[in-house]
Amino acid sequence: MKKIILLVVIVSVLAFTLPASASDMGLKRLNGQLGLLFPSTTGLSYGVAFLLGAGVDVGEITDNLHLVPSLSYWIMSPEVEGFESSTDASASNFQIAVDVQYYLKDVKGLYFGGGLSLNFKSASWTYQGRELGSGSETDPGFSLLGGYELPLNKTTTGFAHLKYNIISDLNTFGIVFGVWFDMKK
Repeated sequence: MKKIILLVVIVSVLAFTLPASASDMGLKRLNGQLGLLFPSTTGLSYGVAFLLGAGVDVGEITDNLHLVPSLSYWIMSPEVEGFESSTDASASNFQIAVDVQYYLKDVKGLYFGGGLSLNFKSASWTYQGRELGSGSETDPGFSLLGGYELPLNKTTTGFAHLKYNIISDLNTFGIVFGVWFDMKK
């Protein structure tokens, strides 16, 4: 609970300390996202997870620095070593994130950034249809990302980025693809 309160305080302080030029904030673009994630914990890799998400570009905080809140969900079925094939495991995460993306002036479309997130993780294990255990946690996290945007037409822009999330005892490396829909026109 203390981690959640700390994350809320940090995001609130950042929101109230935005420069006066941020008065032009508002709905600029919406995106849809699909991706592949590679979750891991210390010394253990889980395979591949599939991500579905959406984001909003709410404008520039300062020159070329955009504020991008997003929601994403991933789920996977890791293989559990030492158990029979009739053992099923599943893990998932619902993430609420706020990223900042800095667009380079010299290379149109290229951006780098990072952000904070709140993660609602869950896992369950079953054997021959009978539940062996389950659990859930809520943890803050932070991320680093880099990507590239390519205009598709006047109102849509495709993008791809790599994103590394650090979430308490769980890290994910992701390859995310999506399309921005311009809402200004």
